[in-house]
Amino acid sequence: MKIGFLGQDEVLCQRLRQLAGVEDVRSFDLADLTEELSDFEVILISDRYIAAYELEQVKAKFQVSTTLLYLLSYSIHAGAATEAKIVADRLGITIIPPKRTPDQIAKEIERYTLDSFAPESGGNVIAFMGTLSQSGVTATVLSLADELGKMTSAKVGVISLNAFTPGDSFLSYSGSYLDDLYAQIKETKLLTPGELAGHMQVTPTFSYLAGNGDLLKRYRYSSDAAEHIIACARKQFDIVLLDAGANPDNNLCLQALLQADLRILVSTQQPAAVSMWRKMNTLLRMVGNGETMPFMLVLNRFRSLYGDAKRFEQVMELPLLGILPDLEEEGQYCEVEKRLLTTTENGRYTSQIREIGKQLQSLYKWAAQNEDATKKRGWRLFSR
Repeated sequence: MKIGFLGQDEVLCQRLRQLAGVEDVRSFDLADLTEELSDFEVILISDRYIAAYELEQVKAKFQVSTTLLYLLSYSIHAGAATEAKIVADRLGITIIPPKRTPDQIAKEIERYTLDSFAPESGGNVIAFMGTLSQSGVTATVLSLADELGKMTSAKVGVISLNAFTPGDSFLSYSGSYLDDLYAQIKETKLLTPGELAGHMQVTPTFSYLAGNGDLLKRYRYSSDAAEHIIACARKQFDIVLLDAGANPDNNLCLQALLQADLRILVSTQQPAAVSMWRKMNTLLRMVGNGETMPFMLVLNRFRSLYGDAKRFEQVMELPLLGILPDLEEEGQYCEVEKRLLTTTENGRYTSQIREIGKQLQSLYKWAAQNEDATKKRGWRLFSR
């Protein structure tokens, strides 16, 4: 198969040349259209070169059998993305969604045009995102990782891709932070899965890499860097839990959502959480080519005083995975004393975390830990 690219991106072209079944990839300008390009089965069109209103004119220059793909640029506005999709759909042109790395664009093209596409190999990746910055994503993810480590024989890794807080409040942390790896992932993919594991704090039940601790690097992580860290974690662990924070406009959070096999939204019952989730959905639909990005819902700090959980599920329009009770002062003590929320005397919280773990274990068929091993691996970071 031959791919013509109406645009300029040598990194992307190189990645396309590596796809199985691709014979040639060539960049060209609209003025270069000649009979020589008539044998190119796929034409990739960059929105930086051709605006949406020019697509019909470009389409007329190619044979009906030619597959046309319209590549939306990383920084495109949501409104412009919607307009481009309307035009492309009318003309029978396939949209390649924005905010993708060259590797991800190549995979999208492979999925649309080749029969050789294969799913990611390695562990299962689950991303957790909060509706608000204090929704409790970090505490939930660490508590769940601990339970999964006790329940299963799987190797569990937690990666914090939160650009705004390191997430080191619920354990005595002694590993590296995400920003410590910045030089290794900034422009080149030097970090290996084994090296990633070496930077993480190892507990009896899971390994953990804390998030960004450098205020100056919050918006400096590239999509390629985030994608590479996740790929390393997938190769190193059977279960990868990603703490994506609460900012899908940030590369780290967005890549966590794009790379995940399952996405879980952690929300409180605050009206602001509902409002923010609706705003996030506008961005996520643009990234998802107009389709809604699927999430499961975990309702955190739940209090029946504020309404029924099922009602909140309907308002959010997401299937409910679990309900975690409000620990009030006990939760604050855990943060101060740097210990997991499952170490409190509130058995309902732990049982709900375990129930979420059981549902995930059933979904992914992770092997169960035998009872004796579970007792040996049970742990507490601090005793009260």
